Amino acid sequence: MRSYTAGRVGAVALVTAVLGGGLTCTPPELAPLVPALLGIHTESREARGGGLVSVDVGVLPGDLPDTNMVGPATTVAWFSNRGEGGKREKRYDLKPRDQAEYDLVLSNDGSGRTKWTINEINRVTLARTPAHSGHLWACDPMDHSSLSRWVGFKDCPRAIEYDTYSLEGVNQRHPMIVFASNTEAALESENRMDPRAPIWISCTSGCCTLGR
Repeated sequence: MRSYTAGRVGAVALVTAVLGGGLTCTPPELAPLVPALLGIHTESREARGGGLVSVDVGVLPGDLPDTNMVGPATTVAWFSNRGEGGKREKRYDLKPRDQAEYDLVLSNDGSGRTKWTINEINRVTLARTPAHSGHLWACDPMDHSSLSRWVGFKDCPRAIEYDTYSLEGVNQRHPMIVFASNTEAALESENRMDPRAPIWISCTSGCCTLGR
């Protein structure tokens, strides 16, 4: 009888706590749609409608990209907007992760400069749709060919042509700290300078930005 009573009291206490707001239910984390990710980190980004959203960024293993790549298309990065308040990320219009995730694919389109494409991956249908594209631009003159891949958001000190969609609401540029270290802590610290900055990746010329 004692065990039955204790169980009943425990059940009542649990119901009371839930109804009274004493317990909160956190939905399970959504698994990334892009496999084999390395070095996932989170960056604060400007949101459409104001405020900030958290964007998780992951890199896939492989060789450093080149600004005039040859060979087959390769996926180098993944982006997922946590979408606090149901908001989209502003510069690249990234939808909240319960709707879509994004990957970054590099390819050779015959132009002499590596083409980049941000694909939107529908969370329900898994359909991949190109959302934005352009070409890689070298950000700094130093050769970092011995470093591993890294992806983040950072302004480039060089004059780079960006598409108009990615410049909406960006009224000024901020200098980029030179890519001098491949330690995760140092890079994360540098990358959090400006929540409006463009995507950049480590490449054989140093670091590259996603330009027009």
